[in-house]
Amino acid sequence: RDNITTMFKQKLTSVPLTDKAWATKHEGKPLETDPRTGLPLINIPSKHKKNFSNLDDGVIHHFEELQKINKNGKAQPRICIITNNVVYVCDPKTGAVRRCIAIKDIKETIVNRKANLIGLKVPSEYDCFLQTPSVDKISEILQKTKEFLSGEELPEQNGEGMLTGKHFKDFLKINRPAEGYKLQYQPISAVGEIDQWQEQKDELDKRDEKIANLDNSLQEAESALEKVKGERDELQEGFDRIQKELDELKRADDELQHKYDEMDTFTTKRIDELATAKAQLSEDLQANQIALK
Repeated sequence: RDNITTMFKQKLTSVPLTDKAWATKHEGKPLETDPRTGLPLINIPSKHKKNFSNLDDGVIHHFEELQKINKNGKAQPRICIITNNVVYVCDPKTGAVRRCIAIKDIKETIVNRKANLIGLKVPSEYDCFLQTPSVDKISEILQKTKEFLSGEELPEQNGEGMLTGKHFKDFLKINRPAEGYKLQYQPISAVGEIDQWQEQKDELDKRDEKIANLDNSLQEAESALEKVKGERDELQEGFDRIQKELDELKRADDELQHKYDEMDTFTTKRIDELATAKAQLSEDLQANQIALK
């Protein structure tokens, strides 16, 4: 089996980060937490530097000597390393990687806090069973990294009946598949990637701020447009009201004109009738005068 230091010697340094560069970017202060998850960043314990010397610049959230429970329910000493994306189970003497589990592939944890037991359900491979007093800490790290990586919560099942004897088989399937399984090594992330993430986040934050400003400007423009529309509607209502009054005045004027025309016709007719009567009266008067002579 490959030693974890040898395995990631090239992959870890793919994003180089010297102490000087780190101090420059962070004002001389070492980064204590991963801003992506809020989880602490830890160093390799001095007594394990030999086997894990190349992980000093790695994103490591947990490093612990614990017990792995095998398929027969027997405890085996192991070192568990949890990064921002992987759980490593290694040989404590040589640093050889015995198990490498992508956190995104962990679908559920089963916890028995009284017995210091935690099981990792990994349907795509096979489950992992650990005994450690750090159950709560490991559970929290897995919860936060899982949520960051996939946006999903990591369900936790109560495993009070899960003991190191035969009962654990009711909860976990820790037999390695007879066929088709091959240990897949996942690279450990370098702390320099946090800077890359932070830079990308800053750019996204700036973009989001611009979008928010544009959205505010758009809302203000829409509000102004609605105000103009309201004023236009008021003017239109005023215009319609005046137009209605003009139409009523025109109808009243037409009625008056009609009455005027009727009176003019009636007056003209009466004048003609009076003129005719006057002419007739004059003729009758002349006829009477002639008769009297």
